Amino acid sequence: MHELFITFFVFFCQQVSWIRKRDSHILTVDRYTFIADERFQVLHNGDTWTLQIKFVQSRDAGVYECQVTTEPKMSQFVQLDVVVPQTKIIGESELFVKSGSTVQLKCIITQSLEQPPYIFWYHDGGRVVSLNGKHQSVERVNSDTTIGVLVIKSAEKRDSGNFTCAPSNLDAASVLLHVLNGKVPNLK
Repeated sequence: MHELFITFFVFFCQQVSWIRKRDSHILTVDRYTFIADERFQVLHNGDTWTLQIKFVQSRDAGVYECQVTTEPKMSQFVQLDVVVPQTKIIGESELFVKSGSTVQLKCIITQSLEQPPYIFWYHDGGRVVSLNGKHQSVERVNSDTTIGVLVIKSAEKRDSGNFTCAPSNLDAASVLLHVLNGKVPNLK
């Protein structure tokens, strides 16, 4: 989510303020903004006063109050919960496989309101392309989860290294792959 709108309707001419409750910071009074953070602004259209927060971050979560200067004071509280998508690769942080094995790396993106436009895979910093026994796929499995898969057929020693799943606009996740010529060690 890039921006959020919190709206309050006022049906008479009074002063309207938006306040962040965690620090009692007055964000706006009428059309004036009183915070140095340029992501915050108020939009006014007729009887509607909207607090706009651009590029919402997890630190923006909390309670916001819209106050109207009536006697007695009238206010409305709004709880803002910010959901931060999570990216992880299924399994341990290091993966040991025998040479010639088929390797399937699954990158799970959860708590994402929309599917990322793309997921890139990197091997030791270089972008992986779907060639030479490597295949990539992306699937939206439910309303908040996307899975990106990288398949390496007949893994070779040169496939060893760091693999990173990098969805657009989200944190990346990595796994260290070891392709061994002999027996796979038991690390337990």
